[in-house]
Amino acid sequence: MKRFFLIFLLLNVALAFAQDDERTPEGYRIIRIERENTKDYKDSVAIVEEMKKEPVNFRFTLGFMFSVGYRAILGSTDYDYFRHANDVEDSIMFFQGAPIQLGAVAWIPLNEYNFALRVGVLFESTYLFCKNDLLFDDPENPGNLKIERGRILQGRIAFPLVLALKPRTSPFMFELGAQISIPIVDKYESVDLIDKDLRASVDVAILLGAHLFINHYVALDLLWEIQPKRVYDDDFLVGVSDIIAAGIKLGVVFSPF
Repeated sequence: MKRFFLIFLLLNVALAFAQDDERTPEGYRIIRIERENTKDYKDSVAIVEEMKKEPVNFRFTLGFMFSVGYRAILGSTDYDYFRHANDVEDSIMFFQGAPIQLGAVAWIPLNEYNFALRVGVLFESTYLFCKNDLLFDDPENPGNLKIERGRILQGRIAFPLVLALKPRTSPFMFELGAQISIPIVDKYESVDLIDKDLRASVDVAILLGAHLFINHYVALDLLWEIQPKRVYDDDFLVGVSDIIAAGIKLGVVFSPF
């Protein structure tokens, strides 16, 4: 009986050693990783899968763009109209409105998949409404100061130049560029700000945004516009200086050709 028990015990010990993890001569456990679980293999699979995706290429296209957005006129003021002067300069939003743009754009590929230029000619019209009480010196009657809340009518012809960057297989891209605009109408109530030399002759803005191709014919465009150069002369509003503009636009581009 003892002999059978000893044989049974030896068999169990041998079986336990046979099922134990592999170890180095020093006794360290050996862990074997399947090839499918290695980083190199996974990276290779990801590259192959990416190559299998259908690329989204740039092509020379002409299209029509329509956009709406939000635009604000801001400036620094060191004057309190109701409590006289103070020493603190605050950045204040004076006018705000919803610009509407309509025009033609063209895509010029710089390579097949990753880089392209977008140029355009757009007409923009904006009604800007006064957000705060303003101390206004009437150019028709110099020295006639009055507090009021008027509105500005702007009409500009804009020439955007944007660089677009995107991955090979993505319809989504980032955009960075600039825009030069020539004002053709700029009136505060009945006062023509262009004739009175109270606004810049050319607007220069920085553009930053994103673009998404829905299909070959339709795309969505989102652009932030910052105009750091002074829009209006400091004499336009009493006690206000460094008048700049900023805004955002959401547009749709139709490319039927």
